[in-house]
Amino acid sequence: KCDNKNYSLLTKEIKTKQKLNNNILTYNINIKANINNYECTKNLNKEETIDYLNKISNSQISNNIEKLINIQTQNNYDFLGIENYISKHSKYNIKNPIIKINVNTQITSIGELRR
Repeated sequence: KCDNKNYSLLTKEIKTKQKLNNNILTYNINIKANINNYECTKNLNKEETIDYLNKISNSQISNNIEKLINIQTQNNYDFLGIENYISKHSKYNIKNPIIKINVNTQITSIGELRR
């Protein structure tokens, strides 16, 4: 949400890299997306508006991933493959890794939206 109104992104490309260092598992997620719906009042012709949308998108996506990880942990599931990744990339049995999520959204096009 921006200005208490909605906008949506159409994902064009996602690249995810995982890195395990001691008991810290870091996800670096790079997303390229187009805006496909925009109801906000901020002017899309301004670079600071795109920067703002990238920033709030990063936060929203990161929060959603963290919620999903919490659901997985609380229900003792591994549908995201975290335990599998750790077992393949660590000599040690890490049961409760610290998980860091870094999201970098890059809006590459505003398409034919009204500005």
